[in-house]
Formats: sequence, C-alpha cells, structure tokens
Amino acid sequence: MQKIEEIVSKLGGIVHIGQLESKALGQRIIRAEKRGSLVRLRKGVYALPETLASTMIDVESIIPGGVVCLYSALRYHRLSTQVPSATCVAIAANRKIQLPDFPVINLYYWKPEFLKIGVKSVETDGKVMLITDLERTVCDVIRYRNKMGLDVCGEVLNNYLARPERNIGLLNTYARQLRIHKTLTQYMETRL
Repeated sequence: MQKIEEIVSKLGGIVHIGQLESKALGQRIIRAEKRGSLVRLRKGVYALPETLASTMIDVESIIPGGVVCLYSALRYHRLSTQVPSATCVAIAANRKIQLPDFPVINLYYWKPEFLKIGVKSVETDGKVMLITDLERTVCDVIRYRNKMGLDVCGEVLNNYLARPERNIGLLNTYARQLRIHKTLTQYMETRL
C-alpha cells in the first residue's frame, strides 16, 4: 500500500480531501496530521511540511480568491531586498477567513473594487496565484508608506524607475483609481 505522504506529494504537496478517491484515504490523511507528517491548512486541506517551506505557498488552496500583495509581491517582482516574514494576502474587507497556524499569513482587508485593480494570475513553483502586478505593487507601497517605512518606499521607487519594462502611464492610472495620485506625483518628482 502506498504511503499517504507519497500520494499527497504526487498531487503537488497540497491535497483537498475531496480530491481523494475513497474515505479511507481521508482517514489516513487525518492520522498523518496527528503524526505530524501532514499539516492542516484549513478544513479539508492538508499539506506536506516541505511544500510549505518552499518560497511561495499555494495561496489559492488556503485562501481562495486571495491576492498576494505588498512585501510578498515586492519579493516576486524583485523590487526590494526586504524578506517578508509572512505571506501578504489581500481579501475583500467584508470577508471572514480562518487562517492556519502555518504558514504565517498577514491579511490585508481591501475594498472589493480595489481587489480588481492591477491583479494578474501567475504561475510560480507550479502553483497558480493572483498577485498585484508591478505598477499596482508600487502604488501599494506608496499607499502603505507609513506602515512599510519611507526607506522601503524609496528603494522600491528607485528600483521601479530603473526597470526598462516600467509603465508610468499605467502607474498613474492605478494611482488615480486608488486615490493616491497626488502622493505618488510628489514622490516621483523627487526621483526624476
């Protein structure tokens, strides 16, 4: 009989009990969690510990519809040297979600209309996730500049402006939609 950990590994390291062919496998998963060879992420979703140790977690399995943002998006876009201590995920402001103990996730509650601005779907480490695009990530750093720190804000702007693929027009469009255009303009003027 194949070990349940091997089955979960073949399924990508994260499994929904509904994916399994029999209830007996579901019981084996629960026993594996008690042994510590699987980690419960949320009801019916389990993962191998080594899967969770990878650089990018499967956000869609843990928080369906969640958008990777801020520090995690900065790391993905290589805009900062900051190493996030948790995965940053944005969800709708009126949504309630129960987070697992591991991996560490910081939730940001955004207005539903803000969750649609500058969000794209990407595949990384074999996982598909929603993430803020390059320009939206820069806008979010400006928006959260007092929480993230002005040094991070300056580093991100300098790195963004050095990128040949930057799109200043799109950056300004997002800034207007997010109501930070005046602040962005002030920061950009000091950099150009």
